[in-house]
Amino acid sequence: RNDCTQCTIMPASVIDYCVLYLFLFEDLFLGNLHQKHPQKARCHIWTMFVSADQYKMVKPESIKQVTYYLHPSYKTSEITVQKSPFYLRRLAYGSFEMKAKIVFKDEYHRAELMCTHDLNYKHSVTLTHIEDEKVNKAKQGYEYFFKHDVIHYNKSSQFLLE
Repeated sequence: RNDCTQCTIMPASVIDYCVLYLFLFEDLFLGNLHQKHPQKARCHIWTMFVSADQYKMVKPESIKQVTYYLHPSYKTSEITVQKSPFYLRRLAYGSFEMKAKIVFKDEYHRAELMCTHDLNYKHSVTLTHIEDEKVNKAKQGYEYFFKHDVIHYNKSSQFLLE
């Protein structure tokens, strides 16, 4: 029988899968805010964070904690932050590649991610997009280091929480 109303109805399992996909796969951006130190020449103030949006700060819901691996010249070079959006603020005289381990909340059933972000002092905001393809590989249980799309902004106010 050819009934058009039945053609438009989606099986509950497909709807459940779509909801689950949206629930598990939020876009993630690892980034840093930057400003010059007001009193110290050649000194920079940087703040690392993770956002679920590339245009403004949106606290990620799926992340339990982020461990940042700073340059070895820092006295404490491994720091774990457990409060979203996982701000970490420090002073620096030079830029370096920041490594970060993202651990997801248990209910999201996602493998930990290892990613990198180049601290950038040329812009007020620099973001590294954690791409879905690489996140999907990590979901399959792979530990994955990656570098990819970098986004720059010259105004940082949209990434500061009130």
